[in-house]
Amino acid sequence: MWKKYAVAGTAVAALAGGAVAVSSTEANAAPPAAAVSTTASSTAHKADGKRHVRLGRGVVYGSWVTKDKKTGALVTHDEIRGTVTAVSPTSITVMARNNVEETFAVNGSTKVRMRATKSAGTISGVHDGAKVVVIGTGTTSYTATRIDVAK
Repeated sequence: MWKKYAVAGTAVAALAGGAVAVSSTEANAAPPAAAVSTTASSTAHKADGKRHVRLGRGVVYGSWVTKDKKTGALVTHDEIRGTVTAVSPTSITVMARNNVEETFAVNGSTKVRMRATKSAGTISGVHDGAKVVVIGTGTTSYTATRIDVAK
């Protein structure tokens, strides 16, 4: 099962044009490869890009590393899809379907997207029990860069 998520993570990295390290998405899954280096093809078609974006839809949680274009520093990204178990103006905690729980700091740079209204929202519009996808950065503690709230 982890191979499916490794492929999805690699596709995301290919679109980002950076290096990727994919974490296991199941507690009992075999360990993934340490790192995969890939670059986006200049001959890729628009339809191919859309197909690769769809690959990430089934990801429960994972992380990948990219290179910052301005500074050259490596940036670790983290994503989790699940149910909000705690939310405040400064943090959000999400539990994935396999009971993995992650907490992200929320700040003024965090973008909240309300799928039901297809509009921008605020952290005050996110409630316990909501289905969300949270994407953030960090290695030991995470800062949310985007919160997508399901319909």
